Amino acid sequence: MLFIGKTLIDKKLVDACVLLLGSPPRHVSVAFVQALDVGTVRRAWRVIAMASHPDAVRRSGARGTALDGRRFVEASQAYEFLMSYLLSRASRPASARRSPSERRGPAEHSGSTRRPGTGSRAGAERHGSSERHAGSERRAGSERRSWTERRGGALYYRGPLPHRRLRLAEYLYYSGRVSWQSLISALVWQKASQPRFGELARDLRSISAQDLVKILGSRLRHEQTGQTAQRLKLLSAAQVERILRLQRARRRLIGRYFVENERMSADVLTSLLHDLHRHNARWGRS
Repeated sequence: MLFIGKTLIDKKLVDACVLLLGSPPRHVSVAFVQALDVGTVRRAWRVIAMASHPDAVRRSGARGTALDGRRFVEASQAYEFLMSYLLSRASRPASARRSPSERRGPAEHSGSTRRPGTGSRAGAERHGSSERHAGSERRAGSERRSWTERRGGALYYRGPLPHRRLRLAEYLYYSGRVSWQSLISALVWQKASQPRFGELARDLRSISAQDLVKILGSRLRHEQTGQTAQRLKLLSAAQVERILRLQRARRRLIGRYFVENERMSADVLTSLLHDLHRHNARWGRS
């Protein structure tokens, strides 16, 4: 346990937030932890995983300890710890997550002993509304508990498919075929297979070697190479879009990752592609 201000918080929870979310330890308060949600944790881990996966590091040309994947492993452990915490928190009854003052009804707070009329239309509407709210709470809690399942240290999705179009890797994850870790590894594998934007632009003679050095030296944090080239007026928006399309066209199909690394047969992959097509046809372009 660790004191943050005057509050006692699990040190492992603080360390996981610091590592995965980049939050200073003093900012990991009770309010901060209560505001955490699965989507925030998942997005943060994906950003770190995409940057620290050994394949991505090797592709970037880094040397030394960066290649051992230690940061990727630590981020994965922090992610699994936070996900376990969030899932156990979601499975607790709503009353257990509220403070004693919140659990008391309005009459207890005010000291009033007035009983609401049960025969009036307003009372019936309030009763029906509370029943509907309780039902939606139970359904939401059930869905939250079915989000993930731990198998062999990996996290698998357990729940309904999202009501939107999906890409293949997303569909495999949301259908429970592959773990969240496998999904990220597949995305890293695919990203590493495509040519770098700057090198592709240089090979196409859209920019010179000197321009590429200038672009890489001027790139701001979180800025893509194409965005920097546009900002420096070395490439137009149309040129950037053309290079991006060519870059995507040259990367490997992500289905190959699951066949080569996840022991998925080509027949199973073909069947899943048909299922994905039907799912996406159902939800159109929403």
